[in-house]
Amino acid sequence: MQTVNTTKKNNVKNLDPTVRESESNRFEKPGEYFDGYANEWDEMYTPKNASRAHDYVQRESKLLNWVETTLTSPKNVLEFGCGAGHCAAAVSERGHNVTALDVSSEMIEATRRRFASRNLSATFVVGQVQDL
Repeated sequence: MQTVNTTKKNNVKNLDPTVRESESNRFEKPGEYFDGYANEWDEMYTPKNASRAHDYVQRESKLLNWVETTLTSPKNVLEFGCGAGHCAAAVSERGHNVTALDVSSEMIEATRRRFASRNLSATFVVGQVQDL
C-alpha cells in the first residue's frame, strides 16, 4: 500500500519525495509512484508551494529562453519526464513538434488535458527514455 503524508495547513499531498514513508516504490515502480502525484502536480506551480513554485518557474523560464534563442525554426522536441506537461505545452505553443514522455500514465493524461485545453497537439508516450 502506498502512503502519502499530507500537510495540516492546506491538506494537499506533500510533494516532497523525501517525506514519503516508502521510497522503494519510487525506484521499483516509478510509474505507480508518480501516478500518485498526477492530480496534485499543478500545485507545484502555485503560491501555496512558493519555494518549489519559484524553482519550477525559474527552470521553465530558462528552458523557454533557450528554446526561443536556439531553436529558430520548428524542431522535433522530446521532453522526457514531462510531468503534467507545463514545459512541453509551452514549447509546443512556440511552434515546435513535441513528444511528451513520462513513466506515469496519469502524468501523461494530465499532459493530454493541458494540451487539449490549449488546442495543442503532441505525441504522448508512457515509458522510460532508455526504452526509446
